[in-house]
Amino acid sequence: MDELDSALVTLLQEEAKLTNKELARRLHIAQSTCLERVRELTRRGIVAATTPTST
Repeated sequence: MDELDSALVTLLQEEAKLTNKELARRLHIAQSTCLERVRELTRRGIVAATTPTST
């Protein structure tokens, strides 16, 4: 887990209902990158299954 993954986990712990778009905006990364990261964190069991939205 790198710094970006840690930042994603922290944001999701603070506000689990954040959209993929908002997560990406706050971390200054592409929405596609954010979605891939969240999916991988979910696959690894680091975050609970989510369905990030695009809006």
